[in-house]
Amino acid sequence: MFKPNLSVINGVISEKKDQKLVSIYSPSFQYGLTIFEGIRAYKTTNGLKPFLLKEHISRLLRSWKLLGFANPPDQDIINYDINTLLSTLDNVENIYIKYIVAYLNEGTWRTFETPDRICFSFKSESIFERNQIRKAKGSISSIKRINSNALGANIKCGANYINSRLAVMDVQQAEFNDVIPIMLNENGMIAESSGSALFIIKDNFVITPTLSSDILRSITREYLLNHISKKLPHLTFLENDIFRWDLFDADAVFLVGTSVEIIELTQIDFFKFKSDNIILKDIFNEFKNSII
Repeated sequence: MFKPNLSVINGVISEKKDQKLVSIYSPSFQYGLTIFEGIRAYKTTNGLKPFLLKEHISRLLRSWKLLGFANPPDQDIINYDINTLLSTLDNVENIYIKYIVAYLNEGTWRTFETPDRICFSFKSESIFERNQIRKAKGSISSIKRINSNALGANIKCGANYINSRLAVMDVQQAEFNDVIPIMLNENGMIAESSGSALFIIKDNFVITPTLSSDILRSITREYLLNHISKKLPHLTFLENDIFRWDLFDADAVFLVGTSVEIIELTQIDFFKFKSDNIILKDIFNEFKNSII
């Protein structure tokens, strides 16, 4: 169950009575004018450690600029907010930090002034606790990934995630089925899933769509390409266009993201994949080692 801890608003620990005070005239309430980051903090031998925090802050500030919010802060300000939040936690356990930039007071969709900074956390179990990769089924959605010339796909904002929500609804065969959508871009190439980047494994190649495929600049995706790849020199990590037939012909297909961590797709529509791919296990183990 979703049970958030205390929140920090504009650098100040908030009282519970203040946590729900958002104006109904707020442009964030009216139009979804928000940007956000989700950041995992793992329990390590050195205490609770936010994972890839610098990269998350950099992407947040890029989104801040691209959505036209005024007065982007220094990275130190964002760091201070998160450290203030961490100071409120009594128990050291794996958590998920949500950092949202939005307007709490009234405005319009044309509001460009300095927004509010809100962050909170909640307990979130990691696949590394269970030492097991999550498995799921996927399906290619008829809902196309948003075109970057229409709505910036590389901006991590609330409005962009409606695209993912519609794709999730599109592939569900029943209300509580856990089928994960795979979205194509306008050119019919594989783009990404809902809130996660996609990789395929074929022989010794680990391939992901290019940034020009209308995808979000996934931090976990870049971590695999830039860091995990160096730990596995016998594999070749590539960015390339991926056709749907490349997907079906793959040895394995998996998704990565801050929230999902790693998900192995055991089936996509009609096509099934052999489970427990050895290369994916190697990637999982190196990922786990980098956290601990």
